[in-house]
Amino acid sequence: MTKIIMLDFSFNNFTKDKSFSKNFFYKIIKKAIEKLGLEDKNLGISLNLVGAKKIREQNKKYLGKDKLTDVLSFPLSEISPEDGGLVLIGDIFICPSFAKRRAKRENVNIKSNMAWLTVHGTLHLLGYDHEKSEKNRQEMEKLENKILTP
Repeated sequence: MTKIIMLDFSFNNFTKDKSFSKNFFYKIIKKAIEKLGLEDKNLGISLNLVGAKKIREQNKKYLGKDKLTDVLSFPLSEISPEDGGLVLIGDIFICPSFAKRRAKRENVNIKSNMAWLTVHGTLHLLGYDHEKSEKNRQEMEKLENKILTP
């Protein structure tokens, strides 16, 4: 029996880079929702591709870090057991130009890297935070691997 996954997905590409489509990110987030057992939730997620200048500005403004990064997540609300309607869990911002440079430097396929950034950002929206402790980092890494393994 096929599970129905309810996902209200908004995608915006504010860059000239058209390498990645809405469908690419939708499939990854949908898989994450399924692997995390959240199929019965009606979730809303926004994913935005932005340039280096924009993501650096956001990183400085909202996180106090004046540096370039590849992904930022901004949670809007937590999911509770009684949620029945649409729950807007937040926004993910990915900088493809920085992600491509990092993938090249680390000798990683760019599609795999973009998929990982999407999962990483999604987990942050769901409350996971690798910066809190080593235990949290390991838990988040384990979930990323679970989601990204075919």
